[in-house]
Amino acid sequence: MHQDKSLIYLPGTITKTITLSPLKQFKSGIAEIDITCRQDFDLLIKIHDNSPACVKPQTAQKLVERGWGLLKEQMVWFEFDPFQCQTTPWDAYWLKIHPHDIAPLPLVS
Repeated sequence: MHQDKSLIYLPGTITKTITLSPLKQFKSGIAEIDITCRQDFDLLIKIHDNSPACVKPQTAQKLVERGWGLLKEQMVWFEFDPFQCQTTPWDAYWLKIHPHDIAPLPLVS
């Protein structure tokens, strides 16, 4: 038997598409943006703990209006590249006048 996030393959049998719950996908290491929902369901990310939920479109709209979560389309996704994040002279000045606001940035040579 082979299993991935949405299919189960059993040798010599008919295969059936099974979509794992969004929480099971998330706990297995799938990024929130790559989580899939069953047909006619929308992916919603809970604001409180970033957990995924698949809900009907009408429910998604109500939950977004109430501030419970954000639709996948409303999320901003980016990759962090530490080599592109270098300190500037303004960083030292900012830390001097606001020493408790942020942690010191590592020096990149």
